Amino acid sequence: MSKQVKTQKQLNTTKYISLENVFQYSVRPEINMDFKTCCIVLDKCKLDTSAKYIIQVFKNYISPEIIKNIAVTTYLKDVSSKLASGDIEESHVTLQVSGGDKNNSGMLNIILVIYDSELEKSKSLYRFNESLRGVGGHIYHSLHKNELRNFNLIVPSVIKGAHDKGSDSNIILKVLEGFLLAMYSFNKYKSGDGKKELPEFRDQVLNTVMPLIGTKTKKVGLVMGGADKKTKKVTGLAHPKIKRSNPNNYAVAVISKVTKLQQDIGHLVTIIKGVYTCRDLINEPGNILTTASMGDYLKKMIVDYKIPVEIEIYDRNACAKMGMGLLVAVGEGNPPDRQSGLIILKYNGLKSNSNSKKSEGVCMIGKGITQDTGGYSLKSLEDIPSMKSDKSGAVIVLTSILCSAKLGLPINLVGMLPMAQNSIGPGSMVPGDIITAYNGMTVEVADPDAEGRLIIADCLAYAADKWPKYQLLDIATLTGEQEAISCKKFSTLIHVNSDVMADKLVMAGEEEGERIVKMPYMSDFIDTIKSDVADVRNTSSTCNGDIYPSSLFMSSFLKPDSKWIHIDLGGNTFDVESEYLESGALASGVGVKLLMNVLLSL
Repeated sequence: MSKQVKTQKQLNTTKYISLENVFQYSVRPEINMDFKTCCIVLDKCKLDTSAKYIIQVFKNYISPEIIKNIAVTTYLKDVSSKLASGDIEESHVTLQVSGGDKNNSGMLNIILVIYDSELEKSKSLYRFNESLRGVGGHIYHSLHKNELRNFNLIVPSVIKGAHDKGSDSNIILKVLEGFLLAMYSFNKYKSGDGKKELPEFRDQVLNTVMPLIGTKTKKVGLVMGGADKKTKKVTGLAHPKIKRSNPNNYAVAVISKVTKLQQDIGHLVTIIKGVYTCRDLINEPGNILTTASMGDYLKKMIVDYKIPVEIEIYDRNACAKMGMGLLVAVGEGNPPDRQSGLIILKYNGLKSNSNSKKSEGVCMIGKGITQDTGGYSLKSLEDIPSMKSDKSGAVIVLTSILCSAKLGLPINLVGMLPMAQNSIGPGSMVPGDIITAYNGMTVEVADPDAEGRLIIADCLAYAADKWPKYQLLDIATLTGEQEAISCKKFSTLIHVNSDVMADKLVMAGEEEGERIVKMPYMSDFIDTIKSDVADVRNTSSTCNGDIYPSSLFMSSFLKPDSKWIHIDLGGNTFDVESEYLESGALASGVGVKLLMNVLLSL
C-alpha cells in the first residue's frame, strides 16, 4: 500500500508587478526637459484658449522659427475644433514635430486629452471622476503603444477661472489613478514574456488568391494620430532613445506648484499598490491560492514589509474547537490545505485603546471562498472557472487593512477572513444537513451553493461577541441576483443601526467609481428562512429572490445592538469593462478604494 504524500503549493509572487519598480513620479513647477513627451489635460469647455498654452510648451523644446514654419497655431485650432465637436472619437491626438536644422532640431510628442468640466458643475461626481480616470487610461495606452515611457503631465492651471481652488490637484490625482490602474497586467502563468505564440501551419485552400499589396508610410514633419476608436502606434517618425533600466518602466513629472500634491500622490500610490495586490490574489486559481497558502503568504508579507499588523491563523481543527460549525462544514469536501480556516488580522491605530474590548473600531469580514464549484448544487461548467473570484471579499479586506497600516491611520481595525474551497467530496455538505453555528443556532443546509452566508454568519456571531462596540461590515460576492440586477454597474448595501457609515460608503462609491445602492432592511422576509427541522435554513423556501433572504439570514446571527453593514458585490470584482481596466477575464480590484476612502475619513 503506497503512502499518500501531502503536497501544498506555495504562492509564488515573484512575477507580480511591483509598482515601485515600474513607476516613478516627481512633482515640479517646471517642465522636465529630459522628457520628450508632454501629456496635456485640457478642459473641453476651454479649448479656445488652449492653443496659446500648448505653443508655450512647444517653445520649451523648439525654436519659434520652426514653430512658425510648420504653422502649428493653425493646426492646433483645427485639432481643438475636432475635439470640441467630437470628430476625434477617442478625445486625444498625438503631435510630433521635427526640424530640419540640426542645431535647432528637436522631437516632441504632445498628447492632448480632454475632459468635460460641465460634469463637475452638474454635480455628477461619479461621471466626472470616471471620465478623468478614463483620460488616465487613454494616456497610458497611447504611451504604451507608441513605446513612450517618460512624460510630463500637465493640467494647465494658468488658464484662469477654469476650476475652483484645489480642483486641479483632484484632476491630476484622478488622471494618475486611471493611468496606474491601466498599467496592471497579470501574466504570471504565461510562458516567457507572455507573448509566446502557438505554432502555425499553412492552410490548405482550393483556390489560389493574390497576395495583398503592401503600402509604405511617408515621413512628414507633423503627424496627427488618435482619431480612430482605438489608440494606434504612430508611424512615420522614429522616437528619441531614452535610457531606462526596464523597457516597461514609466516616469512622470507632474507639473504643479501645489506642494501637498507630492504627499497626495504618495497616498494614491500606496492604495493602488493595494489594488494591484487585490487583483493579483483574486486572479490566482484555486489550486494555488488555498486556505493554507493564503495564511503563509500573509505571514511572510507582514514580516518582510514590517507591517504593524497582528495575524492569527486557525486551521480546520482549531475552527471546529471554536465552535464554528458553519465555516467548517463548507470546506469538508477538500484535501487538508483547501479545507476551512480562519485568518484574523488586527491593526491597532489607536494604541491607547488597543487592549480595550469596549473601544470602538471597525471589524471587516470578507468572504474567502478560494474556488466555488457549488458543491452538490453544482454550477455550470462555463461558470466555475471565474468562481476563483469568490474570494474577493477576503482579499479586499486584507488589502484594506494592510494599506491602512502602511498609511498609519488612527483607527482600530479587525479583519476576519473565513477561507474554504466549496467542492464535492466525501465530507461535503448535502442538502438537508443540519449544522450548529458558533452561537448555538442550528442551520438546515437547503442549498450547498449558498455557502458564503454560512461562513460569514459564524464570523458575525464571533465578532459580535468579541468586539461588541465595533462597527461590523461584511463584504462578499454573495448572490447571483445582485449581478443580474446591476449588470456589474453597482453593488448593494443593507445595514442595521449604521446610517452614518452607510451614507459614507454610498458617497465613497460615487467618488471612487465603485457605486453602491443602499437598500432598506426589511424583516418581512424572516419567515421565508424559517426551517421545519432547525432554527433557520440558508435559503428561502418561498421567495425567488436572494438579496433579502441572504441578508436576513446573516442578520439572525447579530445581537440586538450590533452595528452591521452588508455589501453584496455581485459580479463587480471580475471581468468588468472599463476604459482604465485591462480587458478580459481578470479581477477589477473593486472594493479596495471604496473601503480606503471611508477608513481615511474616520
